[in-house]
Amino acid sequence: MTQQSSGEARWQLAISAPHSATANMALDVGMLDRAVARRNHLPLLRLYRWAGPALSLGSNQLLDPELERRCRQAGVELVRRPTGGSAVLHGGDLTYAVVAPYSGMSVMDAYRWVAQGLICGLGRLGLQAQVVRHRDSAAGPVLVIHGRGGAYGPGDACFAAPVGADLQVDGRKICGSAQKRRRGHFLQHGSIPLTDDRAMLAQLLDTEHPNHSTCLTSLRPGTTCEELQRCLVQGFEDAWGSYARLPDAALPLSEIKRKGSEKVVLA
Repeated sequence: MTQQSSGEARWQLAISAPHSATANMALDVGMLDRAVARRNHLPLLRLYRWAGPALSLGSNQLLDPELERRCRQAGVELVRRPTGGSAVLHGGDLTYAVVAPYSGMSVMDAYRWVAQGLICGLGRLGLQAQVVRHRDSAAGPVLVIHGRGGAYGPGDACFAAPVGADLQVDGRKICGSAQKRRRGHFLQHGSIPLTDDRAMLAQLLDTEHPNHSTCLTSLRPGTTCEELQRCLVQGFEDAWGSYARLPDAALPLSEIKRKGSEKVVLA
């Protein structure tokens, strides 16, 4: 891939090597901190994978000792995101993170602005995605998982149902996203599953199998992570214009240790 697409760069792209869950969340927070400190005006998109299976919890989601035990037994790293939302199982997905100034955009405006690139990218795979209406709209019931007496119940799995500004294809959720704002900038990250990990997620959370979501290999068998990544880059270029490619070394890698010590993550 070239270091810069044609034309003057309107945003920056970083494609990371796989990192641990702790490192990935620390990098996302570090990107936001750096943008605020330097008052960066160019949006930054980072695409990344995970070095091993990981379960990320929303910033306000309950951490149950039984969940820690189940993750430890399954060899799944447990991490807390700086953003809200519900639990997401990583490892068979491609994750994106966007850091940008919000410049008068509301939370929903920013979600929809980022969604433009995601929708264009999925469109290059032949998939027609759309932003899902809010939970409190007339979309009908969306809570589809139910706890079996444990600490986790309806809504604790992010891919249990489409809500807010998530994306769906053919009526099923394909991308969940969450956002954090700080001093004129926002961090938004989200996950696009390639493989069907819903049974594993339900096992970790001790809930019933969610059935309102899907994955790329179900919608488009044979899709690889590399193909998805390439289409997303092209999709964001379609939506946002030309970009400049940043090497992994240009990311705030020094933040990994510091942010871990500040308990941004659960290592």
